[in-house]
Amino acid sequence: MTTRKRSVDNHAETRIVLRVVGLALVAVGLFFLISGAIDFFESFGRAASSDLFDDRELPEGPTRFWMCFVGIPLLGIGAWCLNAGFLGAASRYVADETQEAVRTTASAVGDGLRGRGPYCRDCGTANDANARFCDNCGTSLTR
Repeated sequence: MTTRKRSVDNHAETRIVLRVVGLALVAVGLFFLISGAIDFFESFGRAASSDLFDDRELPEGPTRFWMCFVGIPLLGIGAWCLNAGFLGAASRYVADETQEAVRTTASAVGDGLRGRGPYCRDCGTANDANARFCDNCGTSLTR
């Protein structure tokens, strides 16, 4: 029987690509979003100054506001790529942080069940180790 290499080992290159592409998309998305927002708010100043100087033709509205509508999806896709690229590291961190709590809880539950006998098939009550009938409903505990 051949042992297969864990699939996690084969995904190192994919994680690196997702991290790099995600970072690039977030940077480009922020550039587009900020550029579009700056143009939008500057258009208010251009419209106000065109009232003062009627002899010049100035654009009244934003001309690059469309960049916001390109930047927002790029930010979302970039964030998704970063999330996928760092998912394994985040999962390992959470597993390490919660491991002791899970171990303690499992130990406490196991300690509570030690010394108990069979469980009743009808009502699920834990009975004494030498009981022949259920303490709760009276059902026979022998098969």
